[in-house]
Amino acid sequence: MGRRAKYFTLEEKNAALRQQKISYSRTERGKAARRMQNARANAKLRGRKRTNTSGSLSNTKPLPQSLIALAALPLPDSFLFQQAYSGSELIDESDVFQWDKPPPYDSPPPPNSPHEARFTRNLVDVMHGRQCRLEEETRARYAQMFAAANVDVILQEIQAAERKLMGNWNKLNEYVSCMQGCERHRVMAKCYVQWQARKIFNYRREADLIICGRNPYK
Repeated sequence: MGRRAKYFTLEEKNAALRQQKISYSRTERGKAARRMQNARANAKLRGRKRTNTSGSLSNTKPLPQSLIALAALPLPDSFLFQQAYSGSELIDESDVFQWDKPPPYDSPPPPNSPHEARFTRNLVDVMHGRQCRLEEETRARYAQMFAAANVDVILQEIQAAERKLMGNWNKLNEYVSCMQGCERHRVMAKCYVQWQARKIFNYRREADLIICGRNPYK
C-alpha cells in the first residue's frame, strides 16, 4: 500500500505549481513579498548606477577621517549610562534638553569644584545613554519601514539627514575645537559633536547597505 500520486504527469504537476504561485501572489503575504523583492531589486539597480571609487557607494564625497574617528569613540558603560539607555525613571531628564542642541549654551557656568566636575562627568554618561536610546528608537522605526518595503522612503530620509548634518559639520567642529571658558560647556559640546559624527557615519553606512540591497536594521 502506498500513497496515491497526486499528479500523474509532469505537465499536471507544473500546472498545479503555477496555479499555487498565482493564488499565493494574490494573498496579502504574497503581495508584501513581491513589494520587498521589487524594493531590493531597485536598490541593487541604484547601487550599480551610483558605485564609485570614493570608498562609498552613495554619490557623495568620502567622510573626513576626523569624523570617522569621532564616530568610532567607545561609549561609556557606567550605571548612569545604562539607566539612561534603558529609559529608567531613576534618571531625571527634564533638564538635559539644552545639551541636545549645538553650542553656545546659555546656562550659567557652575562653580569650579570637585563636586561640579563629578556632576559634569555624570551628565556626559547620561547624555550618551539618552542619545544611544534615541538612536535605537530610530533604528526600530526604520526596521518596521524596511519590513513594509518602504526602502525608498528610508533612503531619502537618511540621505537628506546626512546632507543636513554634513552641511554644518565643518563650522560646528571648528567652533567646538576652539571653545574656551566654561569647562562643562566645552565637555558637553564635545559630547554633542561626537554624536553628530556618529549619526553621519551611521547614515552613510545604512545608505550604502540599502543601495546594495541589504538590510542595515536587522
